Amino acid sequence: MRENEQLGYSASIVARTLILRGIEEGIRKIGDTSERATIYFIETKSGLPMDKIPSNPDKFVRTLREVFGTGSVFLLKAIVEELNAISSDDRDVLGEIRTFSKAIDKGRKAVESGRM
Repeated sequence: MRENEQLGYSASIVARTLILRGIEEGIRKIGDTSERATIYFIETKSGLPMDKIPSNPDKFVRTLREVFGTGSVFLLKAIVEELNAISSDDRDVLGEIRTFSKAIDKGRKAVESGRM
């Protein structure tokens, strides 16, 4: 039995928690105060609460682009780096994190190329 199952958590809840932690750590790279302001603007600009971001990567990327313009590329890259640094013995959890990370990276590339 996997550790997460022993604790009574589903892979999705654990993955979502780790994804949110990765997002927060990536945003924190621009500063602690900026992290709180960024999260506030993401939630108010998009109407997307933090806990819903793991199931809405495209909306998250669009909102960051709207708030930061081309500067969002730096944040998205930092978030992808944080997500890719997460490790877990649970392959389902890692799969969900990697899927989200790939969606964010795809959005970053679209912003960089001017397609978004």
